[in-house]
Amino acid sequence: MRTHRLLDRPIITPDLDPTIGVNIQGPSMIRVPDWIGNRLGEYYLYFADHKGSYIRLAYANHPMGPWAVPGSLHLAQSHFLTEPPVASREQVARFEARLKERGLISHDALAEITTPHIASPDVHVDGVGRRIVMYFHGLEDVATQVSRLAISHNGIDFEAQPEILGPPYLRIFPHRSMTYAMAMPGQFFRSKDGLHGFEKGPVLFNPNMRHSAVLKRGNELLVFWTQVGEAPELFCATASISAAIGTAGKKARLSKCCGLSAHGRAPTRRSSRRCAAPPMVTSTSFAIRRSSRKTGRFTCYTRWPAKAASPLPKSGPRVHSRFPPKPHSRGMRHVNCGRKKNHAVL
Repeated sequence: MRTHRLLDRPIITPDLDPTIGVNIQGPSMIRVPDWIGNRLGEYYLYFADHKGSYIRLAYANHPMGPWAVPGSLHLAQSHFLTEPPVASREQVARFEARLKERGLISHDALAEITTPHIASPDVHVDGVGRRIVMYFHGLEDVATQVSRLAISHNGIDFEAQPEILGPPYLRIFPHRSMTYAMAMPGQFFRSKDGLHGFEKGPVLFNPNMRHSAVLKRGNELLVFWTQVGEAPELFCATASISAAIGTAGKKARLSKCCGLSAHGRAPTRRSSRRCAAPPMVTSTSFAIRRSSRKTGRFTCYTRWPAKAASPLPKSGPRVHSRFPPKPHSRGMRHVNCGRKKNHAVL
């Protein structure tokens, strides 16, 4: 995949409005549908401050701007906490211990786990229902962030729903008759209508996977994500999401993994090896691929259970709801793919 930078500067900056904040994140842009009357512009862009109290709306007639910012969903309308919860010393200590286990630090652990906020909008146009659906996350309790959704019929005024859908950074994509979601850290979900009852699926990324975006092209899902503590790198992986691709005992292609820097340079050997567990589908189940720092060779682990944990419709991909067991354990095939091979016999 090639990308081309249109501007040499951000399209949204804190200078646009004093209430925007300085840690701008989670942009999600839509082309405003024709059935919305009195449109402010041709494009609506939703974003937030990382610890802010608004999901902000900007509008323009061209993706490169100029953009104006009127406002959108406020924290008080989101069903999330509006005041910091009381955190015990034990809760703060457990949070710091988890960070330490992952090789991370926090400059203010108490603020990190108790600051009320809403952020990371993922906005979609529902042409059939003539509505705009926004998925976003916020603070539900001490050190607990979850995702909800809000619905609008004009793209400006949103009504948040109380139902908790899943973990934070929920990213939605439709596939045939189902709506699928990927949340941090690579946890997959599915829902019949995309509004309620998201069912938990597999985790296909490492624990430090955080911000992400998805792009569906036919039967392939492109996942772009960042690693906690990595800068300025962006990682990419592809996953086949068609249940028709590959059958047991036949060859199934392996997806490629790449690491892209902030300047769009080609991935280096070092960054490619560090891509931990890029997702893919081989045969009739999800699989993961890990790389060894010592040898640089990819090792594929594929679930091979008799049936999924819960039934799926025939039109959707078969997703197993548990993380694959350790290699060489029961129900597992181990394949050493090698760096030069692009397929494995599964």
